[in-house]
Amino acid sequence: MKRIQARQLTGNARSFVNELELAPAGENTLAHYHAEVTPDSSLALTFGSSFIKHEVEEQFTAMVVEMNRRKLSAPNNS
Repeated sequence: MKRIQARQLTGNARSFVNELELAPAGENTLAHYHAEVTPDSSLALTFGSSFIKHEVEEQFTAMVVEMNRRKLSAPNNS
């Protein structure tokens, strides 16, 4: 798997489309994330970008923690 594309079907935005692309970078993996969000209200337009940035950072941090946990618990990684 090299790319994940997703779009919102229902929710609090008029539109939310995002893509995560993964590429090898030596012994690491480079992740490129792009999202396009169209808020559905002036309140979301005003405060939405900082909230979305925080949520995306939190999600990616959680994914990295989980990937590292799985790597450390893998049978060939004693």
